[in-house]
Amino acid sequence: VLTNWQQLIDSSLRRVGLKEPPSWLMSYTMTGVGAADCRKFLRSAMHLAQRTHGGIHSVIIDGVADLVVDPNDPEECFPLVTELHALAIEYNTTIISVLHMNPGSDVKGRGHLGSQLERKSESNLSLTKDNEITTITSTKQRGKPIPKDSAPSFQWSDEHGMHRSCGTPESKKQGAAKVTFNWSVFAPLMPKKSEPGMPLSILSRRLSVNQPITPKQLFSALA
Repeated sequence: VLTNWQQLIDSSLRRVGLKEPPSWLMSYTMTGVGAADCRKFLRSAMHLAQRTHGGIHSVIIDGVADLVVDPNDPEECFPLVTELHALAIEYNTTIISVLHMNPGSDVKGRGHLGSQLERKSESNLSLTKDNEITTITSTKQRGKPIPKDSAPSFQWSDEHGMHRSCGTPESKKQGAAKVTFNWSVFAPLMPKKSEPGMPLSILSRRLSVNQPITPKQLFSALA
């Protein structure tokens, strides 16, 4: 039986049509590891990635609450967020943190950890599920918001064995045809093997300049 981590890697590879992970993908499971050791491991993994590949494209922490003992303890959570911010600057990369919402809330991240991440992050994306369709919105970020009526969404596909983009509420309402993009669109914009890693923010800007693609279409393509 595959673990959740193995299932995530498997579905990611199938999504891009690969049988084996590329050499630059460094993925780890830290299930059962204590919070302090998780933080040490994160620093070591980023150092190894920088040394091995000459740069880091992005870091995804799923979920960031495992890096603290108590997400409601400000004395523990605030230094963690400061440390993540410092690591992003040191390695010139983007750190994406996944955090559950507070119970009963669709907009507030869990505990003091969620509050501090919300204040310090460049963008805060909220995922809400309704009738098996998950919608990605954003009202708290430094750039343009993503309102619900034009937000990208996705749902599980039994046919493909993974989540698939299902457009936006706006496109469904207007009956508009969904615009899709394949890997060939993005490949020329990705850093070459001889180049250092590229933060997602820079990649997004490069994409919008070189390709006639809107932010909504980009989110739909990556969902």
